[in-house]
Amino acid sequence: MDESEGDDEKMTYPTPTVYPGPHTYLGDDGQVNKILTQSEIEEMLIDVGLKKRRQARIGAAIALCEAPAGISPNGEFQANFSAVGDQELADEIWGFSYGGFQIRSLRSQKGTGGLRDEEKLLTPRFNCKSAVKIKRSWGSWKAWSTYTSGMYKAYLQDLFPPPVGTYVVVAGDTLNTITQKLSDGSWDWKALARHNNIHYPYMIFVGEHILLP
Repeated sequence: MDESEGDDEKMTYPTPTVYPGPHTYLGDDGQVNKILTQSEIEEMLIDVGLKKRRQARIGAAIALCEAPAGISPNGEFQANFSAVGDQELADEIWGFSYGGFQIRSLRSQKGTGGLRDEEKLLTPRFNCKSAVKIKRSWGSWKAWSTYTSGMYKAYLQDLFPPPVGTYVVVAGDTLNTITQKLSDGSWDWKALARHNNIHYPYMIFVGEHILLP
């Protein structure tokens, strides 16, 4: 990512935002957005056959990373189950990735009801059911890079607390909002950026560990 030089004392840039990830979303073209909260995804995963609550919580956290959709009015993180991604990777065998779990579709399964059927994957329940089947076939959630990278832990900080003096970025965070939540007044967002060697355009990422001054 390009960085521009500048005098920290003269910064007037907008407050930084979290990079939303590589996915695009269906627009206002007749498709109904399917936004589910973290707890709703957990319950749906259990309903489609995932027996352990901890695994359902991990699965929901993965969906929040794969297809982030902001925060609900009651403060819950959400995932967009009408998300369509990986369009540039599609070929004659593999199609786009769909839904909250961004499951890659297979051309040969279109219309078959198979777990990678693109006509079904935008249905939240089917998407969750396919995710559970893929998880079982792999023996864990390791089919998702947001699991193997540990990114999902950002949404399970009660299970995976960060080290003392560290903040883990979640959707909607900016350096400014982190400062507002955690600073005792002795440092501002510019000091936070300098402390973490973050430069213009001050992008931060879900799951990133931010050291507090």
